Amino acid sequence: MVAKLKAAAANPVNPTFNHYMFETIAALVKNVCSVHSSALAAFDSTLCPLVREILDQDVAEFAPYGFQLLAQLLDLHKTTGTNVPPDYLAMLPPLLMPVFWERPGYVPALTPLIVGFMHTAAEHIVANEQVRQHSSALCQDVELSARLVWAEQIQPVLGVFQKLIASKANDHHGFALITGMMRSLPLAAIQPYLATVFQLLFQRLSSLKTHKFVRGFIGFMSVVVCSHGAAQLFELVNAVQPNIMMMVLDQVWLPGLGGINGRVERKVAAVALIKLVCDCPALRDPVHLAQWNKAAANIVPLLESVGQEEDADENDGASPSGCTPGQHVN
Repeated sequence: MVAKLKAAAANPVNPTFNHYMFETIAALVKNVCSVHSSALAAFDSTLCPLVREILDQDVAEFAPYGFQLLAQLLDLHKTTGTNVPPDYLAMLPPLLMPVFWERPGYVPALTPLIVGFMHTAAEHIVANEQVRQHSSALCQDVELSARLVWAEQIQPVLGVFQKLIASKANDHHGFALITGMMRSLPLAAIQPYLATVFQLLFQRLSSLKTHKFVRGFIGFMSVVVCSHGAAQLFELVNAVQPNIMMMVLDQVWLPGLGGINGRVERKVAAVALIKLVCDCPALRDPVHLAQWNKAAANIVPLLESVGQEEDADENDGASPSGCTPGQHVN
């Protein structure tokens, strides 16, 4: 199979053959590693150099497939609890270079790969933390380690996010990146950059507001609430401009809930509303009773709709789970 792939990479003239070749490799990885997790190391040592070779030779037809294979392998490292080889982490900085994100065909496959890097890097840090025995200091030390590992990568990721979020075609991929950061990395590692993130989102809402963008925006804000709490979201957003969070809730978030579709998105949106209603001191202020009532009134309809709707139509917006629609190999 490796020989076939190398031969096809030298002359990729048959897209149907190439597609099914990568489908076969992905199926092989999935089925073998689900039974024998020890085989993952063999796939790592075989496929990682192949993907690097594809990128070095600039085989544009194969690169998206290679990104998806790497994402699949990273996910298997997470599910099997095995350490991510250094070769993977060494590939991260080059993958954040603008040249890769300027090719539209690369973006749908690159986005989940970068999100996978975020998640597995955090897991790797926790698994190898040397101060585990000092339980009282563990949380602080893990967050410090994560900040050190990602100190040089957060700004390039945010640069990619800024590029994607400005595009009507790719804004859902931008939401997938920033949502992945909120879910995978310690808040302390990315908090210094969040004011800029919210400013970019608000600028896009003002200049080019679309239903898809509002859906992604609500999904992202819901994930922040579910991951870090309603009060924390209010604090982060109001740091951009005093009291702007209540205006966003009243004018964008609550009116846009009707555009949320998909079981996962609706569940996350409902949980976020519950947290807002129950845990947010600002929203419980009598001055904001109207907003509290609106938020509470949307909870039951969201929960009722979860069982009525198939989790489909994910290719037109960002999923709050951090998943990105796109071409799938496996």
